[in-house]
This record gives sequence, structure tokens and C-alpha cells, in this order.
Amino acid sequence: MERDLRIVQSALLLGLVDLLSYYAVPIGKNLKGMILGFGIFLGTSLVNLTARSYFGDAFQKAWTYIQPLSYLVMLAVWVAALWSYAPAPETAAGSRLETSYQTLLSATRRRFASTRTRVARAIRP
Repeated sequence: MERDLRIVQSALLLGLVDLLSYYAVPIGKNLKGMILGFGIFLGTSLVNLTARSYFGDAFQKAWTYIQPLSYLVMLAVWVAALWSYAPAPETAAGSRLETSYQTLLSATRRRFASTRTRVARAIRP
């Protein structure tokens, strides 16, 4: 069950990274370090849990060392990334997120104007 939850976490983390790249959201050093550290932890956990379920008790001894080691690596990456504050870079003026929002806003305004006109015609005899 833990492996299944780690798979869901990995999929959600990849989805988040995909959204950040699609909308060109600038990512600072701190957030990159957090994503990298958690990604390393999830990847090693998935490999270890899969190997543990495949090999059974023979892998248990190695598992007792690998799991804390992967957690320690994740913490080391986080400490390196978060030791000092690095402000996030400024967003570009023409980012996709802003463009998508402006497109949605203008389409919504056109539809409201069209609906308002139709309602006004229907009310007036």
C-alpha cells in the first residue's frame, strides 16, 4: 500500500512540475531544491519498495539501511537548497498564464454581452 501511495505522490509531483513548466512559472533555487529532494526520496522509495516486494525477506536487511539513507540524502538536498533564502525570479510580462487568463476573460466578456443582448430582446415586446 505504501508503494501505491508513493506512485500517486510521484504522479502528482510530475503533474505539478508539468504545470509549472507549461505556464512558465519561474522557479527559484529554494523550490527547485525542494522538488529535487522530494523527487529523489520518492524515486528511491519506489525502487526499494518494489525490490522489497519482489525479493521478500532477503531484501529486508538492505532495506533497513537504504530507506534511512535515502531520507538522509533528501534532507541534505533540502538543507543545501534552503540554507539561505533566494527570492523567486520575477515573472515575464508575457507569460502563458497571463495570456491564458486574458483570453478567458475576453471570451467570458463577449459571452456575457451576447447573453445580455439576447435577454434584453426577449424582455422587450
